[in-house]
Amino acid sequence: MPFNDLEQYIADRWINEGIHPDNPELKIYNYTQNTQFKDHWDEVTESCRGLIVENGQIIARGPRKFYNLGQTKYTTSDIVSVFEKVDGSLAIPYLQNGIVYFATRGSFTSEQAKVATNILHEYDEFFQNAIIEILEENLTPVFEIIYPENKIVVNYGNRRELIYIGTVDNKNGLIDFYSHRQFFSDFVYLIKEYKNDQLTIPENSEGFVVQMNNNVCAKIKSDWYLKIHKLVTNKDLYRTTLISMIEEDMEWISEVPDEFFNEIQVYQKNVEAEVNVITEKIILSLQEIKTCLFEDKEIAIEIQKNEKETRDLMFIFWRKGHKDLRKHVLRNMLNHYREEQKVA
Repeated sequence: MPFNDLEQYIADRWINEGIHPDNPELKIYNYTQNTQFKDHWDEVTESCRGLIVENGQIIARGPRKFYNLGQTKYTTSDIVSVFEKVDGSLAIPYLQNGIVYFATRGSFTSEQAKVATNILHEYDEFFQNAIIEILEENLTPVFEIIYPENKIVVNYGNRRELIYIGTVDNKNGLIDFYSHRQFFSDFVYLIKEYKNDQLTIPENSEGFVVQMNNNVCAKIKSDWYLKIHKLVTNKDLYRTTLISMIEEDMEWISEVPDEFFNEIQVYQKNVEAEVNVITEKIILSLQEIKTCLFEDKEIAIEIQKNEKETRDLMFIFWRKGHKDLRKHVLRNMLNHYREEQKVA
């Protein structure tokens, strides 16, 4: 991966950089919500999915980004392996001062990382030393952490544990599900494997991770999971998109599965189109007035002849400019939508 480009990717808000609190040379890179929302995927952003670097060298990493199967060039006939997709948080081990800790996809210090590390340290040294040996081979065994307080959609009851997923090659980010599977089965649960000709997703589960001959992976999520996730996160995606466009803040998108991004992008595109129509109309109307009248008082009197919403927008553009006009148009759209929802 071209690390020389990372600084520019960070500056352009495609990648986030997290610095370890006890070691400024230890850093973790993860793609941003901006990357997800704008679909800015390339070798760098796909690779920065919990990429842990020390002194410029990759020491551990999560797997490269998985796309939905329908977003790839592959079909079900290309699938050679099928595994359970666990609804928890990705736990990525790394070595610091001879001790194994866990990070999550974008943080050394998240609550999930701390819980995963605490669970790991409850095991004997043999398990931890085995992880160290694998890390020293330029490989990263990755796990899913589940516990009741971290429930997303799937209910795992009181289970509080690490689940072994597979081992990632630090050179390319591809995952090997088999090489260490037998070994880790002595210590932790494994993700379930299914036959590759049986793609019916079990009830009340997130879905599958599927792998092709070239080790590229994709995901298949259940309709049940997507429906419940949307209810759990309680997002009115249209309303939230409007608010986010007003505030110029898309942080909430980190809570939303990739499957909803297309819906959000359609909302944003449609909203932008409507905003452009309204703002152009306001700008042209004011320009017509100003070609005939030159005194501010006369212009103000002429603006007052319009209906309230139009004249308010004209005054805003006249006195504050295009950026404020755009925000007020968005606010008006949000208010209209809220009124419509009350009636409905």
